Amino acid sequence: MATSSDRPVSADPVSADTVRPRLLLLSSGVRDHDWACERLGADAWLITCSGEETLLADALAEMNLRWGRPDRVVPLDARSIPLAARLRATLGLPCAATESAPLDRRESHRRAVAAGLRTVQLLDRVALEDWDFRTPVIAKPVARCDAGIRRLTSFDDLADLDPDADVLFEEWVIAPVCHVEGIAVDGRIVASRLFYYVGPGAGRVPVTNQVAQARLTEAAADVVAGLSLPDGAFHIELFDLPTNPMLLDVLVPFAPVEDRSRAKSCVASRAPQRARAAVVAPDPRLALDAFRFTAA
Repeated sequence: MATSSDRPVSADPVSADTVRPRLLLLSSGVRDHDWACERLGADAWLITCSGEETLLADALAEMNLRWGRPDRVVPLDARSIPLAARLRATLGLPCAATESAPLDRRESHRRAVAAGLRTVQLLDRVALEDWDFRTPVIAKPVARCDAGIRRLTSFDDLADLDPDADVLFEEWVIAPVCHVEGIAVDGRIVASRLFYYVGPGAGRVPVTNQVAQARLTEAAADVVAGLSLPDGAFHIELFDLPTNPMLLDVLVPFAPVEDRSRAKSCVASRAPQRARAAVVAPDPRLALDAFRFTAA
């Protein structure tokens, strides 16, 4: 369940003179998006829906009655993408195509270079044959769905890799890694939060230094604009170098995934009093063809 707040926003990179669009945020409830509503305040309404169209229609009607018509419909995870597309078409609202998201690590790197962004340098397998490994190398599968990121510290490590595997090689960079989680709308960041990655099993800690926040947020904004990320959630990883942050990776949910849950629920509220409705659906698939919504 998630709600938004009417508290004013001051920490996000949007000028006070900028007219903020009214955002309908859609979430399947897989992740907690309370933080985004707290940042966006009165500019957003969040609907968390896992699939039942009658409940969804009621939630939309409540939103329309209490808040009005949104300017943008923004999916926050992959499960919400089909519904967001349907609502945009119904309401006649614009949005960057989902296909504008980079599909894999190679495309992310290619587009970052084409946009003039500072990003990690890729090495090919042939060049590594003469590498002395005093500087380690990171091997990553091109496809994000494939596991197996490895840190190579010797030629033997390289020899152990499958020679036919589609892998990218990155030179190891000695710098803190910052994770920027945010929401993009119209090619800019409307809400974000920043963490330093501590390490496997150790979690992450918030970036609290204001100078570092400004530097890293500006770098993330350049990535959002340079890669033309679609409206929705994003995850950007940056090396926090003293002179200029360097892009490590960017991930945008773009492929709808199957929702296996049979318990369907819908929540829509901007107040502390949260309204919930729930049913047990006989079929876990959402019958979008039966859905209708007309804005007042």
